[in-house]
Amino acid sequence: MAISIIFTLHLYKMTLRHPDQRLLHYALKFWILFKLPYIWIMMTFLRTHFVIDMTSGVVCGFIFTQAAEKISVLLDVYLRGLGAKSRDLLFYSVCPGCGWAIDNALAKID
Repeated sequence: MAISIIFTLHLYKMTLRHPDQRLLHYALKFWILFKLPYIWIMMTFLRTHFVIDMTSGVVCGFIFTQAAEKISVLLDVYLRGLGAKSRDLLFYSVCPGCGWAIDNALAKID
């Protein structure tokens, strides 16, 4: 369930970044309206998981996505030198002026 939530959040992020792509919107609607309830119902009814397992999977999916956005600062900003508009963040907003970017990231690497 955590991987399904992570996939849902990244698919949502892609629809925000590319609003003109209708296929992404259809994929997101299909995933949220059919696939996620199917996973939840089948895992609960087949008794492979209980409701507490599924709920903790949803919470862990959100937590892991937020942690990944914080960790991505190390690679995106310090190594690649990307600004705020180049980074895809869903939960956090960066400084609109600098975006935590370095002018020349390659000068910082030995």
